[in-house]
Amino acid sequence: EDEPEADRFALCSEADACRVYGLSPTSIISAIATVSGLVCALLMPFVGAVVDYTNKRWQVACATAALLVGSNALQIFVSSGTWFTMVLVQSTIGVGAYMAHQACLLAYIPELSKDQADIPGITGLCKACESSAIILFLVVAVGVGGLFIPEGPSRDVQLARVGQVAAVALGGPLMALGLGRYLGTRRALHALPPGERLLTVGVRQVARTTLTLGR
Repeated sequence: EDEPEADRFALCSEADACRVYGLSPTSIISAIATVSGLVCALLMPFVGAVVDYTNKRWQVACATAALLVGSNALQIFVSSGTWFTMVLVQSTIGVGAYMAHQACLLAYIPELSKDQADIPGITGLCKACESSAIILFLVVAVGVGGLFIPEGPSRDVQLARVGQVAAVALGGPLMALGLGRYLGTRRALHALPPGERLLTVGVRQVARTTLTLGR
């Protein structure tokens, strides 16, 4: 605790310096991938069922957008002492909110044209816009941020903070604009089959799809 912040960041680049429950900062990517995979496997069948079988698609999109922006805002405070908490936030709330939000947005795509042959082109354009936004974000967060952040042990962490500030400051208002102006409530895509429950119908659908693919 008595070490200067720059020295603490330098120590955290070593595997044994900042271990929490056996994990070190060098394990962040693999830890997030493992935990987020489990979270999505448990969460997405239920989210998919809500999107398909209820009229709450827009409400879920708004709630997950707020969670996503909030989790990114929290990660602005990443440091040598908070990295493990940030990994938990990113791999659970952040990833879960992102995937659920994507499921809600994708459900709107078939409604953008009466001719279903247009849908692949629309999807491709959406993906191109998403990729362009990611590249622009990297240019702003890493390029511009790198010009003003001096070299040193804490530079990567400072760049991460700049990136999260940019994500919240730009992404939050754009998400609010899209949800408030261009999207809205919709009726359920399908009626819930007799005897099915919203909590389990998504899991059953995954099981049926898996069996079909196996055959």
